[in-house]
Amino acid sequence: MKPYWVWSSLERTHTLLYNYENKIYLEISPGCPDLFTDKSARTINKLFKEFMKTYKPYFVTEIPIETAKQWLEQSEQIIQMINL
Repeated sequence: MKPYWVWSSLERTHTLLYNYENKIYLEISPGCPDLFTDKSARTINKLFKEFMKTYKPYFVTEIPIETAKQWLEQSEQIIQMINL
């Protein structure tokens, strides 16, 4: 299963869906400030390293693989409907 960035908000809250050690996780976490700016890669890398020193997700839970597959199928159906 591919990694998916499910949702983000202007308040820098991100929702991630990912596979780690053959388990699927849903994670809600703070986003790194200024990650998507016009700053240089060197500056962004420095900001990210600083951010990771205190990083702590708000919520993490394991999702059954079948549930994740259903979500993926539903998302693909929605994308197909949007693209019609």
